[in-house]
Amino acid sequence: MKKVFYLAFIGLVLLFTSCDDKPTTVTPGTRFYVEGQEIVNDTLEVPLNSYQEIRIISYSPNFVSYSTGYFGITYTWRRINEYPTYLTANSQNLVILSNEQSEGTKEVAEFRMLFSDTIYQVGDLYKLRVQFCDYERTLNVVVR
Repeated sequence: MKKVFYLAFIGLVLLFTSCDDKPTTVTPGTRFYVEGQEIVNDTLEVPLNSYQEIRIISYSPNFVSYSTGYFGITYTWRRINEYPTYLTANSQNLVILSNEQSEGTKEVAEFRMLFSDTIYQVGDLYKLRVQFCDYERTLNVVVR
């Protein structure tokens, strides 16, 4: 009887140790797209009096940043040398289209802005920043 219990115990141990429970790591990254084309450099030139939609696809690991204590992706918009404006989900200028979580988080957002000549001037430089954990990517937006 002891041998049966011993063999059953060994079988259960082998069963549980054979499961692949190693955490997979997701490489943090952000990509920007305009009209389906990826922006490969970090600068986008937009015409004055134009309406632009910038699709943002971000991949992040699922954990809380100990430095900020924040879980999630932060979007900011700022003019060079000025304080940033934090863009919130489903605000006037930022819409979260999807948020999928499995081994990490894949979030698809869309930044929308009208570059009207009543607010913007030719040569203005703005920065669209995406941050999470200790990762950040900035897209420079230049009005032409």
